[in-house]
This record gives sequence, C-alpha cells and structure tokens, in this order.
Amino acid sequence: MKRIALLICLLVSACGEPSAASRDDQVIDDPGPGDDAASDDNDNEQPADLCGNGVRDGDELCDGPPVVCTQLAAVWASGEAPCRADCTGYDVADCVRSAQGTESVRPAERDARWGEARCNDGTTFQMEVAMADPPSSVWVIYLEGGGRCDGVIQSCRGRPARLVSSSGEPSDRAPLQRVRDGTLFSRDPLVNPEFHAANLAVGNYCSSDLWSGTNTTPQPIQWSKEGGSTAWVFAGHYNVQAMFEVLLTAYGLDDATSEVLFAGGSAGAAGAQLNIDQLASRLPTAVTEARVAMLANAAFGGEFDYPGYSYGGLGLPDAQVFDAIAGIYGTALDPKCLALADARGLGLGGCTPGALSYLATTAAPPVGWGVRTLIAKNRLDQGPMDDYLIPIVAECTETDLGARAAWLESVDEALVNVPWLYAPADPQETEEDTNLHGLLDPLVWAYTPPGFGGATLRDLVSAFWHARLPSARTYRMVFEGPVPHGQSPD
Repeated sequence: MKRIALLICLLVSACGEPSAASRDDQVIDDPGPGDDAASDDNDNEQPADLCGNGVRDGDELCDGPPVVCTQLAAVWASGEAPCRADCTGYDVADCVRSAQGTESVRPAERDARWGEARCNDGTTFQMEVAMADPPSSVWVIYLEGGGRCDGVIQSCRGRPARLVSSSGEPSDRAPLQRVRDGTLFSRDPLVNPEFHAANLAVGNYCSSDLWSGTNTTPQPIQWSKEGGSTAWVFAGHYNVQAMFEVLLTAYGLDDATSEVLFAGGSAGAAGAQLNIDQLASRLPTAVTEARVAMLANAAFGGEFDYPGYSYGGLGLPDAQVFDAIAGIYGTALDPKCLALADARGLGLGGCTPGALSYLATTAAPPVGWGVRTLIAKNRLDQGPMDDYLIPIVAECTETDLGARAAWLESVDEALVNVPWLYAPADPQETEEDTNLHGLLDPLVWAYTPPGFGGATLRDLVSAFWHARLPSARTYRMVFEGPVPHGQSPD
C-alpha cells in the first residue's frame, strides 16, 4: 500500500526540543541514539473515581460546588453553574446570556492549567466565542489558517506579525463586534442554512506549526527580514487543547447534547485533522451518535514523488521532510492512529493530513474515530505546487507540464476514497490570476458547477451535516475548470 505522507497543500514549521505531549497524545521527537521517537504521557492520568471529591484532578475540568456564571465568562450576566456529574465542565443551562454575547478568550490568562497555550513569541493564545441567541446545542469550532514555517526547512523571515503573536488581538473577556463574516459564520439563514444560529468559536492561528506543536522550549528563529534571531515556541497542539477545554468548562459544550462541526482552512484544516483525536476523546458519546463532523478546507493530499521536483527543492522524499518537521515542532500525533498506521506499514506519515482512511472511513466497524469528514480542495491549488517549485501554467516548460499532470494524478489518488468531497481543478494560469485556495469563499459557496443539478458547496455542506448514519448516501462533487472566487482568508 502506498504510504500516505505529508500534507500536499501546506508544509509549514519551526525549531526546537519538544516537551511532553498532553494526555493520550504522542509527541514525535527528533530521537537521539537509542531513544524512542514517541512517548506516551498516560502515566499522569488520575483514576476516574476521584470525580466528586471536591478537588480538580487529572483531566477533570471542574470538581466542587457551583460557581456564579459571571465567573466563567463575560457572555453570562447572571445565574449559577454546577459542575457536571462527570466533572467534564460546568452546566451552564441556568446561566443568563449577557447583552455582550461575544468575547475574546485568552485561556492562559484564565487558568494556569492552560499556561502552555501560547503564540510563537510567547504571548497568550487568543480565541473568539459568539454564543447563539436563542441558545443552541450546535457548535462550529474553527481553526484559522495561515501557512507554516520552522526556520530550518521553511524560512520564517517576513512572516506576518499576527501569525506569530497575539499582541494586536483583543484582551481577555473583551467584547467583539462579530467573530467572522460569510459562509460558515454568517447569521443569515439564506447564506448559511445549517449554522446561522450556532455557537461559534474561532481559534486565531499564531503558532506557525499547523496547530500541532508541543515544543515550549524557546528556539532561535530568524524572523525579521533584516536577520537576527527571535525566541519562538511551537505550541499549536496546546492551543487546540485549551480551546476545547475552555468551551467545555465555561460555555456549555458537552458530550451529552452538543452537535459539533470541527473545521479549519488551510493550516487550520491540517490542524483539524491533526487534533480530531483531542475532540473525539472529550466527546465520545457525541462521536458514537454521529454528532461530531469535520470539514477540512484546502489541506489534504498524498505523497508527491516526481523526478526533479521535491519539497523546497531539497531532493528529499516527503516522508523524510515530515519526520524533520515533526521533530522541530514536537508534533503530537494520536497513538491510536500511529498504531493503525504502523500495522498498515504507513509509518508516521499515516497520521498526517491526508490519512482519511483513518479519520473518516464510514465502513462498519469505523476506522479510527469514525468521524465523518468533508474535504474541500482545489486539486490544482498553486500554493502547494509552489512548495515543490512547480510554476504556474504560463511559465511552464514541457517538463513542468509533466510535473503538473503528475501532481493532479497524485492528488486524485489521495482523494479517490473520500466519501464527501468538493474538488474542482482550477489552475492559476498567469500571475494576473488569483489562485483558488480556500473554498469557504462566498463566491465559491454559491457557485453551481456544471453536472450536479444546480447543487452548490453550500448544498453539499447541508447534506453532509444531516448524514448522521454510516450508511447514508455520500456526495462527491469533482469537476474541472475555473471557479469564480475572491480572496477570502483561510
């Protein structure tokens, strides 16, 4: 079986010696002689029967008497919230929503347990929450994109400040005008029929590591265009962990009733795939009852192997590049996935974005976590092709055109078993063209490609969201040609 390796649409990373991964995740280190490449941190977990002793132990998110709702978050005006019987967070059913309704959240500033949730420069990770009005059990949890870097394989020089720091973002508990606009975040039911009345949580990307890192040892990174070193950490995995836990603790996300779309764009889509185990382990009943789904926008693919074209022109196979990146970030990979990948001879690459056989297979019994997944990807996205030094169409030699054809074949092979798929093939012809990367663009959202009876990506997302049974019919919208689009952020 062909090894599924490094994500084909974004490589992006940074440097350092990783710290231990949290909970059940394994950290991929850069092993020294005689060292194991991964370690399990389960020894630190506390017995489940400690819940109810009045002391927060192990993975418990609360334990003890009720708290006033205003203590939990600024979106609550009054009320009292008891700790759930299983210590998985506070029951906010009696919390009264404040007029604010939205807020900025910096988990590390709320509780020391989330102290490792940091941006590259050490500033606290920041997320945004908007509560539904009236209250809803539906959640959209979204990871922002923005590429990657690591200072070794991919330079970090000139990386935008907002992608490495939260210093320009609102303070903790500050009100927000809105979380995001358009498509999945729109409050207009005609634009967003499934999620216009959902609770929204958006993680602002500032770790440069595909939301995967556990390396909290500051590393020297050349960031400024003028040169010189800056100390960075890579803590994206901890940022996602804090995001889930703060929503469970203070905002009403729960295993018994919540319906969750976990989504991301570009680097955020890679992050969603790399962190689905964290969400699934916190919401096991919701996963079993098919109340959890994942949408990966613009980050999915298989290994690319074509003579003369390699990532960054390094001349190395993708699997070797992935191993190096994972060591730099201290990438946390789900041991359940690693065991399955090892049994299939896939190695570490079997758990990178692109391992849909693990993430989303619907056959009974389900493989991996059994979370249904929709992939949205331009099969001729120029962004990842640039990483392999494949030029735009107008600048191609005959050899380059051969590489482009091989690229499309490779992506198609990776997508062949994806049950829920929106996959145009829209090439960037000239420098004047705008590359089609993220597909949660308002123009793409409402576009009706030929051959699908007038169906749109919006319609596909609706059908996907309602497909709660493994035996439900699936839809693949695969087509060629230009798609109208703007320049929406990931």
